[in-house]
Amino acid sequence: MKLPRTRTPKSRRLQTIKAALILAKQIEVIEGLLKSTYDPGGPKRSPIYYISGAKDDARRWATDSEFGSEIDDRLAARGHDSASILARAYSLCATELQALDKAIADRELRRMASLREIYRRDEFLASRLGQASQEIIDGEFSEAAE
Repeated sequence: MKLPRTRTPKSRRLQTIKAALILAKQIEVIEGLLKSTYDPGGPKRSPIYYISGAKDDARRWATDSEFGSEIDDRLAARGHDSASILARAYSLCATELQALDKAIADRELRRMASLREIYRRDEFLASRLGQASQEIIDGEFSEAAE
């Protein structure tokens, strides 16, 4: 018997938390790169930008795809492509990601074990009912033969 492959609400929440954690670390990496990447050909930025403006730009990178493309291009010109940014973000939260993956896997295993037990009990009940109905049919047949 095939078990359904749906996730529990708690597992979905943990997946959402995992995605949010990765995004937060990506923003942190982007902010650090914006603060440390001097772009002499780019717009003139005051020293204040490197303190607070980079944080605002990093947050905007996460929400505004057009602006995010500009930031990606600027960082790619300095040797920081999106794959390396994502890799840094993963490395910053590796421990937390492992804990979340373990929690998700534990919940999925518990869910699957519960479903297997339910199906096992249903199959057992079904076989008992089948046997009982066969006995009733056999009993009625033997009574009719007498």
